[in-house]
Amino acid sequence: MKQTKIKNTGLFIAWLVFLVPVSSLAGLFRLESETLMSARNNDDQIFELPMYEFLSTNYQSTSQNLQLNADLSVFGEVNRNRHSYKFHLLSLSYKVVPDLVIFNIGRTFDIQRSIRTNTLDLIGMDFYFFQKQIQAGAFGGKEQRIEYRQYTPIATLTGAYLSYTSSSLFPFFSKLKYQHREYDRTGSGDENLLQLSVHKPFAAQLSPEIMVDGEMN
Repeated sequence: MKQTKIKNTGLFIAWLVFLVPVSSLAGLFRLESETLMSARNNDDQIFELPMYEFLSTNYQSTSQNLQLNADLSVFGEVNRNRHSYKFHLLSLSYKVVPDLVIFNIGRTFDIQRSIRTNTLDLIGMDFYFFQKQIQAGAFGGKEQRIEYRQYTPIATLTGAYLSYTSSSLFPFFSKLKYQHREYDRTGSGDENLLQLSVHKPFAAQLSPEIMVDGEMN
């Protein structure tokens, strides 16, 4: 628990470092906030004043080479003077070579890298070829399960993917992805996952589509 608290404190400081200077740079900066509060009796019939605050920030440079994203939630109990905060997302994406190489680092929900709905603290590279018709990438990091008011590390994740999109009004899309997952818990074996996806829309009055998604473990 102490290690988790230190990690979240570090992420909160990083978010402040991101928020203050970036808001003054040339580019597009966005900040959204939502507050929810209620008065209730809990299961033990004790009066509570829970409050939830959700903050979302995004910055994109004028050249569109740099993009930063952050999502933070704060939970507080007003009458008990208690609070906690969690980072759902804190990521940086930088175009090392525009339209060719992109560097990514941070916490993300990127489904291109994870098939499951878990957060990822990772580092990765994306490569684009033939006017972005072919995209390839490699990644590695820590996968965490989303639980109530906390994140639980579950596995070390590494992998790579390759996708192809045809250049047409109704493009053909295919993607091949490999993942190696090494679980933290004792007694759980490693997992190797191979995924193949195919998607093809057609020109017709009802806009039909064909989608195929298969996994092999």
